[in-house]
Amino acid sequence: MTVSKEKTKLEGDPPQPLFSVRIVKIVLQPDKYKPVSTKPVELEAIRLKRARVGLVVREGHKESKLSATIEFRGLALTLSRSEGDCNVAEVGNGLGMEYYKRYGKDALKLIDYIRQDESVSEYTLADPARFLDFLHLIKNRKGLDIYEPKHFDIETLVVKSSHSV
Repeated sequence: MTVSKEKTKLEGDPPQPLFSVRIVKIVLQPDKYKPVSTKPVELEAIRLKRARVGLVVREGHKESKLSATIEFRGLALTLSRSEGDCNVAEVGNGLGMEYYKRYGKDALKLIDYIRQDESVSEYTLADPARFLDFLHLIKNRKGLDIYEPKHFDIETLVVKSSHSV
């Protein structure tokens, strides 16, 4: 008798996520400061330049490391993969879909793949501060499972631009 190692999905089984995203760290880079006090010297950031976010993406047993750079002045997001082989645009699509489900607003617009190996993709952001808040929420909740969309048309959530910027 031969036993198959492949697990069959039972009808009552809960759906499995496409992948899970965990935020490792968020580093803010201020653009301008305002002095709060002189003794001791304290400065308050009055405008952010960018945020750098470290992410870990798990697809089954495979893990990839990504970084996200949010540019506040350019309303831009760049996702890049440093380790692993996940499709960075799929991660961006998933984050955009989850943002939309939570806030009812489009967050990301895919501009282009920067590299052919799908390790870097670039987006525009409607509201960089709010998207950063969303990533901070994911960090505080110890991650986010992203499932295959059922009631959402992914083309309306993350739209690939037909023209270059």
